[in-house]
Amino acid sequence: MAGKTISHVQGKGSISHNNRLFVPKNVDTSRTPDNIIYITKPIAETYSELFSKAVEEYNSRQKRSDRMIKNGYYEHLFNRSPCNTVAESANGQKSFYEDVVQIGTKDDTGIKSADAETAKQCLDEYMKDFQERNPNFRVFNAVMHLDEATPHLHIDYIPIGHYSRGVPVQNGLAQALKEMGYGNGIDAISRWRQAERNVLKEICISHGLEIAGETVGRGYSMKVDEYKEHRDRINAYEAEEQALKDEIQPLIEAKDIADSVSVQGKKMPVGNVRLVSESEFETIAEQKKALAVQKDEVRRLQNHFDKERLILNSEKEKLDGLEISLNKREADLNARDKEMTEKESYIEQRKADAVELYNQQVELNERYQQVRSLYYDLEHEMRKKERFEEQNKMLRGRIDSLTKRISDQKGDYEELLQKKDEDITAVKDELSKCREQTEQSEKEISWLKEKLQNLNEFVDKLFEIGRYMARKLFMSFDDILDQRLSGYSLKHIFGDNSRKR
Repeated sequence: MAGKTISHVQGKGSISHNNRLFVPKNVDTSRTPDNIIYITKPIAETYSELFSKAVEEYNSRQKRSDRMIKNGYYEHLFNRSPCNTVAESANGQKSFYEDVVQIGTKDDTGIKSADAETAKQCLDEYMKDFQERNPNFRVFNAVMHLDEATPHLHIDYIPIGHYSRGVPVQNGLAQALKEMGYGNGIDAISRWRQAERNVLKEICISHGLEIAGETVGRGYSMKVDEYKEHRDRINAYEAEEQALKDEIQPLIEAKDIADSVSVQGKKMPVGNVRLVSESEFETIAEQKKALAVQKDEVRRLQNHFDKERLILNSEKEKLDGLEISLNKREADLNARDKEMTEKESYIEQRKADAVELYNQQVELNERYQQVRSLYYDLEHEMRKKERFEEQNKMLRGRIDSLTKRISDQKGDYEELLQKKDEDITAVKDELSKCREQTEQSEKEISWLKEKLQNLNEFVDKLFEIGRYMARKLFMSFDDILDQRLSGYSLKHIFGDNSRKR
């Protein structure tokens, strides 16, 4: 399994993006609820907590009111109200810094890959101890995005430095790094970031993830070191070049002196011939020897100088190429940063416009609902009026019809009323007859009840006699009765074997 890379770089710093106040195209909104929010505190509130007491202490020492900080520490530094994007002061201070931390890439640690959950656990463990490891970096917003291609952290923090002059507690990255033990200079941030990468690497190894060696990329110190190495070599070659020039210069001056020496001699009358003295001839010979030696030394130094110059030119070409590449990359990054800033500004403006339009739409909807309600009420009242008129008209027709029917049926009613009286009389007579018959039936029922009671008493006496006789015969009266009810004759029951039925 190939090792995974660790990316620990400085981010753009957009709280709106991190907290999904707007949603980029590369976000799967169905997975946005899976994002882990560690802390989300307004930057204005964080600045107040960190610096308000220090500002009060600073103001209390000032004798001139124009030196006091009156509108808040954030407004004092950045000349604007707190916002969700990075603001920069005139001296280069940033309102906050962001680090984006990621393990692997979308190709080997994508959100649906086998290692995505392990990477998530590693990042979670790394984040939970971040504030304790970095007490001078106050984290006010931190989130793990799980709705993009690869799990990654956005950590937004404000650097805190302590000073003996001015405001005692200030926004100061260099001082914060120094107080946390990363020293001074432009490499302090690189040393800190490398230490953080080592922490994350150890966490990954403990979870069974193999981490690849470091590669050159944005956010690491290797490019800076490489640039410094080339610059040191260039400076060394330039110093050597100057030393060679200094060494050659006396030889050049000696040659110029030798060239300037003139031999007087005496001119002979024949041809272009001069007669010199022995001492002058020796002087010329010495000068020739010295000049020959100087020419050899100059030639040797010139060859050495040419070789060094070739090496120097080669190194300069490499450095120029590297500087061009770095400048181009820096220009590209600046262009991208500018583009992103413009986009974010545009998005923020569009978002504000959208919120305003939404509020206007809500107001219009409310007004529309009110007008619509009034319209429905009016329409309902009109329909009720129409229905009332229709019902009134229908009722008038029914009243007329009923009035006619009442008039027509009035005679029939009187006739029926008379007939009803006759029928009532007949019913009364019939009812009287029924009452008489009922009374007669009740008398008969009473007589039958009396007879039944007498019969029951007679049967009880018979049973009493039967039980007495059965005891005398040492027999069970109930068995005798059952056999008799079953059809056996008395002779059979009492000992006759004829079994006649």
